[in-house]
Amino acid sequence: MEYTTQSYEPWDFIAKKVYGNERYADILMEENPQYIKFSILPPNTTINVPKIQIPQPSQIPPWRK
Repeated sequence: MEYTTQSYEPWDFIAKKVYGNERYADILMEENPQYIKFSILPPNTTINVPKIQIPQPSQIPPWRK
């Protein structure tokens, strides 16, 4: 999948948009080493967004398992 920046967007903002959590920003940076020098990506920059397995939180509280 690809993502094209709308305005000046930092990696963590993009990760939040595409994965739902900013902690996956490092995955985006590893997938797009040509842009690693940018902490904020310019508008209309297209980056690769790899599919990842996002763990789903358990519905059962830990003390009930």
